[in-house]
Order: sequence, then structure tokens, then C-alpha cells
Amino acid sequence: MTRFRWVGGLLLTAGVAYLVTLSVTLTNATAQWLPLVIIGQFAIAMVLALGINRFSPMVSLLLFFVYAATMGLSIGLIVQFY
Repeated sequence: MTRFRWVGGLLLTAGVAYLVTLSVTLTNATAQWLPLVIIGQFAIAMVLALGINRFSPMVSLLLFFVYAATMGLSIGLIVQFY
């Protein structure tokens, strides 16, 4: 059962990236906020890495899903511009 949560994160990343490529409004909003999204991704990764032993499993999973969604924003924008 635990393995499927990580697949859910990958599906969330792919789904958000797909939505970004379909919506012009979402693409423009993501492009406008891209530096903040990238800094946020880095911050979430650092918080997870430094606090993984102190967080409850649910908090860690929530942060992972937030990270996966922001990664989908970045990947969708890269695919859109490519």
C-alpha cells in the first residue's frame, strides 16, 4: 500500500503538468510566478530533508504532494515552451 502513494505523487505531477499545457491562463500565471515556484520547491525539499525524522508521516506525505504539484507546474511550463 505504501508504494502506491509515491505513484500518486507522480500522477499528481503529470496531471498538473498536463493542465498547465492545456490552459493558457494557467501557463501565463505559472510563467509569471516561476521564480517563486522554484524557490518554493527548493524550500520544501530542504524542509523535508532536514525535518523528515521530526514530522509525522501525514505531514511528510502532504509536503511531498505539495512538492509534486509544484514540480508539475514547472514541468508543464517547460513542456509548453519547448
